[in-house]
Amino acid sequence: MQPPLDQWQALFNAGDLHAAHDVLEEFWQEYRGEDRQYYQALIQLTVAIYLKQEGRDAGAIKVLARAANNLQQKQSQLSQALCEAAEAYILGTGAIPQILLLDSEINT
Repeated sequence: MQPPLDQWQALFNAGDLHAAHDVLEEFWQEYRGEDRQYYQALIQLTVAIYLKQEGRDAGAIKVLARAANNLQQKQSQLSQALCEAAEAYILGTGAIPQILLLDSEINT
């Protein structure tokens, strides 16, 4: 079976945001490691982009702000770039981001 983060990434990149959210949230609910807040941020980014696609821009911006706050804990270039790409999409100045996570980003 594919690890949850890999499943999330594949579903997200395929545009199946609902399924991507569900896979990662199920894992996150049980996970108690040091990257819990990071996983929550990835879930929030997924929700923010979904809300944007549904035309719920105000909700997307609110959820994105929470995701950005949670991503600050990682202090990595990848986390910052991911958040900036999602923000550009939600604000209408960029395309939907494609996710490429490195194993070094997380501690499972």
